[in-house]
Amino acid sequence: MDLLKLFVVHSFGCLLVLITVHATPHHPREALRPLCIPLNKNSLMTDSYGIFDLKAAKRDYLRTKTKYQRSLQKLYSKGRSSKHHKWSFHLTSHARRQAESLTNQGNQMWTGLIEVGTPGQTFTVDFDTGSADLWIPSVTCQEDSCASKNRYDASASQTSTTRNDSFKITYGDGTSISGAKYSDSVSIAGIRVKNQTFSSASYLSNSMGDDPTDGIMGLAYPSISHLKSPSFLTNAYNQGVIPSTTFSFKLSDRGSELLLGGVDKSKYSGDIEIHPVTRKFYWQIGGASCSVNGRKVLGSKFETIIDSGTTIIYGPKNVVDKIYSQVEGSSTHEEVEGLWKFPCAKTPNVSFSWNNGKNWEIAADRMVLGKSEDDPTICIGAISGQNVGLGADIWLLGDSFMTNVYSVFDPEKDTIGFAGLLNGDAVQSN
Repeated sequence: MDLLKLFVVHSFGCLLVLITVHATPHHPREALRPLCIPLNKNSLMTDSYGIFDLKAAKRDYLRTKTKYQRSLQKLYSKGRSSKHHKWSFHLTSHARRQAESLTNQGNQMWTGLIEVGTPGQTFTVDFDTGSADLWIPSVTCQEDSCASKNRYDASASQTSTTRNDSFKITYGDGTSISGAKYSDSVSIAGIRVKNQTFSSASYLSNSMGDDPTDGIMGLAYPSISHLKSPSFLTNAYNQGVIPSTTFSFKLSDRGSELLLGGVDKSKYSGDIEIHPVTRKFYWQIGGASCSVNGRKVLGSKFETIIDSGTTIIYGPKNVVDKIYSQVEGSSTHEEVEGLWKFPCAKTPNVSFSWNNGKNWEIAADRMVLGKSEDDPTICIGAISGQNVGLGADIWLLGDSFMTNVYSVFDPEKDTIGFAGLLNGDAVQSN
């Protein structure tokens, strides 16, 4: 009879994660031990009094638009013209399974620590499903935008290799990032990947200096990568340190985690509802519907991109206007085009569904970015009618949506899945 060994990871109140390993021989991946790290949660897009932070909202929009400008430029340079895809390219001038610890930086991005080099140099990065590359600042960056950031020193690493290549990205609004490419060891939550290619930026535009992270760890498809090299996730799988390339997010006030290599059944309830990716650029799924207070606001289905690197839910202005027109007392925000405000007592019940599946509701507190500075009984809505350059029929669902569900991304099967959070943070209805 086979003996069973239960490996339990328990740290600072983190929910238990179990993996069963038989004593008889199996594929080595089955013996990988999971690592569970409890997550820290900072404030939302508000100050300490719950007042809406206008500057944070503007940063979220500019950061999101800039990110998609970068990846759309990459697709455009490959000849991916809009006639082959539903979006059009608006490059405008506006602007072991391992659980990784994530911190919500002002509700702008979900971040965690990585180490690069030997010995390790520590960086705070945004784990972003809306981009595909890893980049961090270089010690050669002398701009004010780099002053508060940790910077990579290739000469201090015993395992660093120069790729004899450089990169430069210039956006439509004039901002840019440039530097050299390197390969080095990269470690996250105890797993070490060798010869990981990344960008080390020697120049960042001043507008990037306000970003609270050092860099970005992209989790999108390689088709939008500027580095033309395997991602950290792919290398981790190929080097035998995670059992699969599947990854999953739990983003919540009660503890947040990114799990590399599978799903954590202790974090969700019921079955995972699976949807096929429609285009292997972003994590994009089709057949979506949106309902407000139980009534659908669109007769036709639309496309959605699930983006952990964005806070706000962005949709076409005409549709977003239609959503808020059903909310008593709502009006447009005076200072930010596309944002709306409404009486907090009238916060709408908004849900998204895909392919006639479950209605995944956005909890009332997730539908609110914060309270108005002028009147604390007025709330700012988390859905914005702003164009980030993806086209008229594509929505961007950021963490205002993702914090309501357990999200599973499977690059091998090209699917995205949603399940209800076990602790009740998500609300489901059929």
